[in-house]
Amino acid sequence: MPTASIVPLSRYSASSVMIFRGTHSKSTPCKVYRLAEESTTIAAEEYQQENPGKRVFVLDSLSTGPEQRLLAEHLRDLLAEGKEFDEICEEMLRYHKHTHLLFSLESLANLARNGRVKPAVAAVARMLGIRVIGQASDAGELDVLCKTRGEHGALERIVLELKGHGFTNGRVYIGWSAL
Repeated sequence: MPTASIVPLSRYSASSVMIFRGTHSKSTPCKVYRLAEESTTIAAEEYQQENPGKRVFVLDSLSTGPEQRLLAEHLRDLLAEGKEFDEICEEMLRYHKHTHLLFSLESLANLARNGRVKPAVAAVARMLGIRVIGQASDAGELDVLCKTRGEHGALERIVLELKGHGFTNGRVYIGWSAL
């Protein structure tokens, strides 16, 4: 069987870049390494230099957390099925077009700390229980879809967004961060 290295990377989190490498076979599982985004291309090049004949595919997920988990699990399933390297690359690109990241921000405090919103705006939003609902764009940017009041309103809006994306069946992962 051919050897394969598959490298999904993210624009958002320095600790969420994954390099999958190892012998592509059912008997030898792939190893997972976490690297910073700026190191991914260098790591892929170094790996190819150290392992002549092995191919590397870099997939920029333009996302984080739950969406990367969907991609990683799909990759795992394709490897377990014994798919060929080129088939895996094509399928990962196809699958990525059908995954999305939606988010709800309970607090705007971090956005105020890094200068993206005024501290007064963050304080008013907190007092009024306003939550921001957004998504990762196709370019990897965070887009605000709407603002709602309270957790219930946020969850209702996320369900509406899922339906709007045509979601009827499949995996949904919910990530949480206390940042």
